[in-house]
Amino acid sequence: MKRLTILALFLFPSVVCAQQRTAAISPESFEKRAEFSAAAFDIVWARPRHMIDLDTLAGQWIRRGHRSGTAYAPVLESENGEFILMYMSFLIYRTEGEIEIDQTMRKLEKSPPTNELLTNDNYPRLLITGELKAAYGYTEGFFNPVEGKVFTREDFETYVTIVSGGKARRWFNADSVFLYTLPVDDPFKKGYTHCTGMIVSKKGRASIGLKLWFTNAGKKKEQQYLRSLRWKIRYRNDDWKYDREVFERAVRNREGDRK
Repeated sequence: MKRLTILALFLFPSVVCAQQRTAAISPESFEKRAEFSAAAFDIVWARPRHMIDLDTLAGQWIRRGHRSGTAYAPVLESENGEFILMYMSFLIYRTEGEIEIDQTMRKLEKSPPTNELLTNDNYPRLLITGELKAAYGYTEGFFNPVEGKVFTREDFETYVTIVSGGKARRWFNADSVFLYTLPVDDPFKKGYTHCTGMIVSKKGRASIGLKLWFTNAGKKKEQQYLRSLRWKIRYRNDDWKYDREVFERAVRNREGDRK
């Protein structure tokens, strides 16, 4: 039961995430998703140039036998067929009230919690750790450890590049950008045999999860494609605060547009 609870926290870490997930069970256009992101979280999206909306909802599995992933939509493909960009189907955000409830519940537990309290600030690191452990064979899925293999902080630092400071602000008005390579033997689409994970985050704000897929030719131009994403995601107001009424109105508008 405890593993199911932890899994639920990863897939639906808050009511906010669950409400988004309910609204994202089928494909929707990039423009509609961008409209929701701006209204609910004050994060502006712009479609990168020369990218086609595939109008699909995609699963992200990466490796046979080491399943780890979630749903992604929208999914864009470059006109030249070298690059696919997937957006996680929900933005990660937990309200202060939800975090406080978790803290209270942890204090009531008879034994010390074995998992770290999930917050907006540590979620990217915890999500990436779970993906890397599954993708590189440290676990079967997120939870079942493989005997003799232990994922350490040094492993995280080996696999993950963190862009922060002025560079992250210039790219997305973000605090941090996490980049990590995932091995692929189960590609989303034929020919796309390289995958880079990316999470854009800002303190106290929703995080945006992306997957970048490349063909062999596209992988050689990975830096060029990464540059094409700069300022295509942008945290707009530095003093933004979560407003439940504004968020729920955005969810209702999103669901209404899809009926």
